[in-house]
Amino acid sequence: MHLPRIVVGLAALLAPLAAAFKQRDLIDPSELGLFREFEARLADNHEFTKVSLIQGGRLVRFDVYSPSSAGSRRIGFKDFRASKNAAQILNRGHRRSIVLPRQE
Repeated sequence: MHLPRIVVGLAALLAPLAAAFKQRDLIDPSELGLFREFEARLADNHEFTKVSLIQGGRLVRFDVYSPSSAGSRRIGFKDFRASKNAAQILNRGHRRSIVLPRQE
């Protein structure tokens, strides 16, 4: 009887991993060529890219950060039109908690 609860619990825990996406999934298909150019121009030494929705979800902003002696610093950004699924994809990744089934 506990097996179904264990399976549901594991599914809830692993759901964020299954929700993996590629950055290009956030970009409107008409701007994928520009996005590929942007990716190609990124410096090899950039530390990370922060992705956020701006202008009410109409645009996706990619902030590029580089390591420095004082920590990470933003070295640039680029905005692209958001895909129709961008808000869903980003909101899924910002969960603060996961609800597990009640255990008896």
